Amino acid sequence: MRSHRFLEDIAIADTAFEARGETPEELLLAAADALIATIADPTTIQPNLERDIQLSASDFPELLFLWLSELVFLKDAEPMVFCDADVSVRKDTSWELTGHVRGDSIQDEHLLGSDVKAVTKHMYNVAHDGNEWVAQVVLDI
Repeated sequence: MRSHRFLEDIAIADTAFEARGETPEELLLAAADALIATIADPTTIQPNLERDIQLSASDFPELLFLWLSELVFLKDAEPMVFCDADVSVRKDTSWELTGHVRGDSIQDEHLLGSDVKAVTKHMYNVAHDGNEWVAQVVLDI
């Protein structure tokens, strides 16, 4: 089961979260859930816009970093807030991600949170203990 929790004592000026999942896909989605919830309350957003994302990385920690960074990019470039995401992952010679996000352009009725500027490598960690994937991520806000 995917989950996330915010870590209040990790980064005072930024925001940090821990995400967990039994599979790489669950971890990617749990981390996306945390990022999405940081930017805006996803329950206030209708899925009026959809974007496909294709990413490739040499290792899974880098793939997670690129995935979250792409969501921050879409937030700024569109500008767009999100309500939901889907991902699938394939590992061959590299890690390949196919993702899909749903959301809307920013509207007055959206309950906005923090303006995430970037995903950082500060205290960034991704681990797999054989049963569960866990990531610790600090967001620059």
